[in-house]
Amino acid sequence: MSSGSELLIAQALELGMDTCFANPGTTELPMVLALDARPGVRSVLGLHENVCSGAADGYARIAGKPAMTILHLGPGFANSIANLHNARRAFSPVVNLVGEHASWHISADPPLNSDIESLARPVSAFVRRSTHADGIARDLREAHASATGRRGSVSTLILPYDHLLADGHDRSLRPALPREGYPAIEADRVETAARLIEKARNPALLLGGNALYGAGLDAAGRTGVTLIGEVSFARLETGRGRPLLQRLPYFPDQAQALLDRFDAVVVCGTKMPVSFFGYGDMPSRYLDERDDVVHLAGSEDDAATALEALAERLGRNAPITDAPKIAPAADGDALDAQKLGDALALGLPEEAIAVVTAVSSAAPFYASSIAAAPHTQIALTG
Repeated sequence: MSSGSELLIAQALELGMDTCFANPGTTELPMVLALDARPGVRSVLGLHENVCSGAADGYARIAGKPAMTILHLGPGFANSIANLHNARRAFSPVVNLVGEHASWHISADPPLNSDIESLARPVSAFVRRSTHADGIARDLREAHASATGRRGSVSTLILPYDHLLADGHDRSLRPALPREGYPAIEADRVETAARLIEKARNPALLLGGNALYGAGLDAAGRTGVTLIGEVSFARLETGRGRPLLQRLPYFPDQAQALLDRFDAVVVCGTKMPVSFFGYGDMPSRYLDERDDVVHLAGSEDDAATALEALAERLGRNAPITDAPKIAPAADGDALDAQKLGDALALGLPEEAIAVVTAVSSAAPFYASSIAAAPHTQIALTG
């Protein structure tokens, strides 16, 4: 027999979840003690819940597997929602462990009592309240399975204090549930995209998801088509030796003008592009009412596989062309956003991870970063 919190951590290790960003309170102390008692999970204290959720999001984007958070009751979870919104939009696998009052104490309506489920649902694909110690390991397995399915999502597990302390059976521990795979890419859709590109004079690929790094980006580069990355990307690889990739502008007039330059657009790994806000003189959707657009793969599809099929169908193996080198600023040059972007790009070491949360200076930095040492960028997705 082990306590519910001990079973929780043992099951986490069985699932390969070895990193936890924690901002615990009284109701989470059993989890803290279980983490201390069992080596294997790296526990990182965060001084604010939104730091924990943001760190878990970033970890998941780079590591490709879920981190856990430990959050204190409903108010603590509420403090984490802004970055959980970003995690949801980025399809990041995150598992939140939210402490709850002892089940017998909730009816007394203590000061920190709240409806945790109602807070969790807008940012979570999976929400569950554990009902007894024996079920905690199963609940975590199902939360993990939801978080790691297809492109990933946020799971939130609510854990009453008395269930964390109660004894449960060690036999409740099990291996991970089978992972939900991507749906097959339809051959007809690949053929339609290829024919559109072949007949176009100036085609473009608008990319998101796993089309922006690794095998997906390599396959996109082989097509020889102009590559454009979505404005709010979860992860992107760029720099010397990687395919040149423009970034769709943030402002709608600039984004519309860029897309209007192309006589064919194939969208892969993201939804059809929309503006951040509604402007009276601009459409919400940039590619509506065009018959020269193909949606090859959506946000929850395997864009990398789709692009590999497209490159094979086109029979192309276009070489990579590096961007022009960045010229260092001369002594006495006035500092502006572009020169700042140049300086940051010049200073990036190889295989760095740049977290791009800038607003007005993000575009100049990105324009410079394509000529930097090869590196990874992650950005705000909401």
